[in-house]
Amino acid sequence: MRGNTGTFFELIRVANVFTAAADVVAGYLCAGGSSADFGRWGPLCLASCCLYSGGMALNDAWDAPKDASERPERPIPSGRISRHSAFRCAGILLAAGVIPAAWVSANTGAVAATMVAAIVLYDVLLKKTILAPATMGVCRALNLLLGMIAAGPMEESIAILPMVILWLYVTSLTEFARREATGGNRNRLLVDMGGILVAVMAVPILPTTAVTQGPFFVVLLLTFLLALLCIGQRAIRSTSPADVRSAVGFFVLGIVVLDACMVTRLRGIEAGSCLLVLLLPATWLSRRYRVS
Repeated sequence: MRGNTGTFFELIRVANVFTAAADVVAGYLCAGGSSADFGRWGPLCLASCCLYSGGMALNDAWDAPKDASERPERPIPSGRISRHSAFRCAGILLAAGVIPAAWVSANTGAVAATMVAAIVLYDVLLKKTILAPATMGVCRALNLLLGMIAAGPMEESIAILPMVILWLYVTSLTEFARREATGGNRNRLLVDMGGILVAVMAVPILPTTAVTQGPFFVVLLLTFLLALLCIGQRAIRSTSPADVRSAVGFFVLGIVVLDACMVTRLRGIEAGSCLLVLLLPATWLSRRYRVS
């Protein structure tokens, strides 16, 4: 189809990897770190990308029997990669993700190890339970924390609120995505969409020390909300697998925008706008490789 590299990129959801890196950078900037401190947040981005990719590989390897009927086009059921190879890839990536995090500090290494445990718990034990969406939200909140604690001590309110906002967004998104293979129940999709919107609308309550927001923050936030509403309502109206899947893809890439909104609110335009650059490769790759 696209060769071995293309199959690997599809397995790990390569476009989504940029959303994982965005969480780390956002956490670092929210906590008062500088984008110039690449030696601090750079290794953590590498760690986050490895952990995310490993989690996606483990997800597909574990779900292979189910995907044979629901998602036969995925790399494992289509025969482009073996289940054994996907498990091995997942193990290598998850282990590799802890190393650069531990190199930065013992605390970031501990957070990365906790993320591995949460990822495995989600994929192996909780995915079919009611706790699955919340667990995925915890994984993303920990990803944000990975960047935060690398920046040094910070106020509790600044640390907790962004994590809660990201947790709610991803939890609601994950619940929404559970219906992408077979189509959705309209009422459930409405509730999930409500959670996504509430998370975004909660960004303005973040305590701000920035004096350079100007209209940029308002325009960014309102544009994001409008885009979410337009994409979400189409999926809710039709409840078709194709429209739900399309909405999920948009919501996933929207994590970069949510991160940018939170950083802009807390630290100003310059810090927040640099995150939006990650949308460029993520969007381009999403047109070549599946997001969900």
